[in-house]
Amino acid sequence: MISKVAYIISYDISDTKKRNKVAKVLEEYGERIQYSVFICYLERKILFKLLERVTKLIDKTTDSIIAMAITDQTAIIYGTLKNNVRKEKPETWNII
Repeated sequence: MISKVAYIISYDISDTKKRNKVAKVLEEYGERIQYSVFICYLERKILFKLLERVTKLIDKTTDSIIAMAITDQTAIIYGTLKNNVRKEKPETWNII
C-alpha cells in the first residue's frame, strides 16, 4: 500500500501570469489554505511530478517553490529557494 503524505506547498513568484499558472497547477493537487500556500496529500512520486511541472513555469533566479512534508516526527522540505537559507540539519533540504 502506497501511503500519501501531507505536504504544505508555498510559493513566492513575482510575475502575476507565472504565479497564476502555478496556482492553477497546485489546485489540481490540493487545497489552497492561504493565498500562496496549499496543502496536498500526495504520494512522493506525485509530489516530484508536481514540482517538475511548476519548476518549468518559474524563473529559478527570482522565484521559489517549497514543499514541506509533514509527518509525526519531522518536516522535510523540497523545492527551489531563492535565498541562501541556512538549516541546522541541511540533509533535510532537497534543493532542485
